[in-house]
Amino acid sequence: MASVLSGYISTIYDEFMRDRFISILVIIVLLSFFSISCSDSPKDSKQKSIDMMSTQTLGLAYLEEFKLEEAEKEFLKFIKLAPDEKLGYANLGLAYLRMGKYPEAEKQLSKAIKIDSKDPDIRLLLATVYQMNDEREKAITELKEALKFAPDHVKIIYALTELYTAGSDGESQKQRKNYLLQLVAKAPGNIVPHLSLTDIFIHDGESDKAVEQLEIIQKQFPEFPKEATDYYDKALSLLKKADKENATMQFTIFHNYLKVTSPYQAGIAEFKGPGGSLIGFPLITYDQQSLSQNNENRSILDVIKFTDATEAAGLNNVPRFEDGKRSEFGNFTHVEAADYDGDGDTDLYVGSYDPVTSTYKHYLFNNDMGRFKDVSQEAGIRHTGKESSATFADYDNDGFLDLFIVKEGGDLLYRNAGKGVFEDVTSKTEIGSKTSGNKALFFDLDHDGDLDLFEARSNSNLVFRNNGDGTFKEQAEKMGLSGVNWNSQNAAFGDFDDDGDIDLFVVNGNSSNILYSNQREGIFKDVTENSGLRSSGGSSSVAVGDCNNDGFLDLFITSASGEKSSLYLNKGNGTFEQVKNAKEMFAAIQHIKAYDN
Repeated sequence: MASVLSGYISTIYDEFMRDRFISILVIIVLLSFFSISCSDSPKDSKQKSIDMMSTQTLGLAYLEEFKLEEAEKEFLKFIKLAPDEKLGYANLGLAYLRMGKYPEAEKQLSKAIKIDSKDPDIRLLLATVYQMNDEREKAITELKEALKFAPDHVKIIYALTELYTAGSDGESQKQRKNYLLQLVAKAPGNIVPHLSLTDIFIHDGESDKAVEQLEIIQKQFPEFPKEATDYYDKALSLLKKADKENATMQFTIFHNYLKVTSPYQAGIAEFKGPGGSLIGFPLITYDQQSLSQNNENRSILDVIKFTDATEAAGLNNVPRFEDGKRSEFGNFTHVEAADYDGDGDTDLYVGSYDPVTSTYKHYLFNNDMGRFKDVSQEAGIRHTGKESSATFADYDNDGFLDLFIVKEGGDLLYRNAGKGVFEDVTSKTEIGSKTSGNKALFFDLDHDGDLDLFEARSNSNLVFRNNGDGTFKEQAEKMGLSGVNWNSQNAAFGDFDDDGDIDLFVVNGNSSNILYSNQREGIFKDVTENSGLRSSGGSSSVAVGDCNNDGFLDLFITSASGEKSSLYLNKGNGTFEQVKNAKEMFAAIQHIKAYDN
């Protein structure tokens, strides 16, 4: 029991960072409309909001570093600033929980519940306090109370299954089975409850139901570990023969193999991860009455504060340039984010020039509950040389994200072979520039169901059509996309003329940007002249989105000089109109040179 609870609290701590920045930004948005008191002057109210944001953010940073006494002081300050907000009491209770001060934690969480009796996450945290204090029945009561107003809260249901697992009596096992059935219904894509329920069905002699669960597991799991396959087959065969005893042994071994896989660990993280507002990161629901008190003069920029979490996240080994300095070669750092191992969190690929060693370095950071570890060597990412950019994409449609790197001396394609291992298939696939490029973009440009590659370069652009057999063929000129003598820096795809196919927009540094309309059958047409997008050069990157919510894709184009960033609105007929008199809109990015690598 103690080890289960210790693991649960450890998970609470490790999960702190995963959605930290998202949570902070949500709080910032809320605070931008939040006024402490009608009697306060706008200046005092503004300062109080800033102080609240500062103390809360600093307290969370201390929690992250397990500096619990410092966190306690900050949350006490927050409570003094906002005594009617559950936020301060809840996170102070979390700090006491980690200190092992269970009575103090219970006291603070009870205060938070008094403010909001129907917050399931506060009750989940209070139940954890009871668990750690060996008060199992009180924990169960608290969780059942929370389910009355949050019946779909899967973390609470999972916590109940864990609590009943510790009970050896018949009633406890009956309750565990009941809540596992609920969990399977409410989280059908999670493999963890299916495995636990299978175990119960085998124990209870319900072979048909156990077989049904095993077949569901096989459909959900992308590929069993090689060692586990035989045990799965034997367990399934024995269950069909109603051989309970031997089936139990085979299933147990199979279950143990699956426990160390990424899908299983992702499933555990779903149930033991952040509980919406309290399990490891801040509460974001403020008092509704306070929310209605809108201070129109407050800027969101006045309360934005970030805490440097680089070292705590394990990312401090990426080389840094001193402020105002760059290497003599004009190198830069590029970052790509994707869940390459399919475990439910975001991993990172980073390329950066190191001014200390005068070499270009790369890193594949695996995300383990918000902490990152460089696994490039063991994953097979072992190249050298300066990079321009990289991108993750599943070029062979096998369900695993592959990694393409734009690099001096020739691009590289690493195929994701699963289990965290990559293999260099550049030569085999015949993909990528043999010299260098600026930006790679994977998309299905010919609508045949697989990903093709467009590579923007400083001379002629390249297009590699996917043959569907693991190889590519370069056809930029044939498709009308080569752009000879253009210095193409960036590109974006989208259905810009709303005709049902994918078009392409290319950003050029030494000539006009180009809009290509998809003519289907692998042919694109330059329609820039009548599109309203003709430019005089100097562009550096582009972002696509429907900024005015009219259903059409708009374009935001940045400048290499930092002076000519532009927003173009899509008129819905294949043409665009530049937003004029946008001085205030672009004031914050004046003199900023923007690139997308």
